[in-house]
Amino acid sequence: MHQNLVPATNGRLVDVRELLPLDKQEYKDFGFSKSSHAQALFDDGKITKNILFSIKYQYQDNGERDS
Repeated sequence: MHQNLVPATNGRLVDVRELLPLDKQEYKDFGFSKSSHAQALFDDGKITKNILFSIKYQYQDNGERDS
């Protein structure tokens, strides 16, 4: 698990998490990327579009999968 705190729309901080399984064969439908969690937070109105884009850009810049 990895997480970052980012500004929320309510003026506080919200954590954006990434949870990746250690054994992909056994837990192939388990886990989520930071990018997909940020998208869910944006869809729920908890983060702004700028924060969402900065997280997605960070994924693209690092060459990681954007899902």
